[in-house]
Amino acid sequence: MTFAPGGESSVGMPRQIRAVLFWLLMILLAMVLWKMASSSGNNGAPEEKLDYTQFMQQMDQKNIATAKIYAMQTTAVIHGTLREPPERFTVTIAKEQIPSVSEQLRNQNASVQVVAGATWTSSLLNVLPLLVLLAAWIFLFRRPMRRPPPSTPMGEPQNRPIG
Repeated sequence: MTFAPGGESSVGMPRQIRAVLFWLLMILLAMVLWKMASSSGNNGAPEEKLDYTQFMQQMDQKNIATAKIYAMQTTAVIHGTLREPPERFTVTIAKEQIPSVSEQLRNQNASVQVVAGATWTSSLLNVLPLLVLLAAWIFLFRRPMRRPPPSTPMGEPQNRPIG
């Protein structure tokens, strides 16, 4: 805190430090957004949305190479790759079909992985970087509290006549 004669007192961080912290937060935000966009799971390859009939036809032809089954509350979403042509696909099935579908795929030597649906902790971990950025933003860039000017010592009049 500095006091300049006849000037305002400045409370808080110096401007240069605030500017550096601002740009560091901007770089961190860009990195978090890049990470979120690049970790969408499809590695840039488009996913073909199959309906259940097409999926069953591909399974009957033993054309599924990998399958990752995400179990939700009432349904399951399968993300996988076909053998020929090597394409990515996604399909939604009923949750009750997970055991039979995964067994049939394993019998066809497909790589199968069953993943439980998103829990509140995994959702919180996905949002945590943005919450940290928001908290840092609020902490660093809130308006500093202005202190009232010092009061005049006792006995001195507050308004002095000029001249």
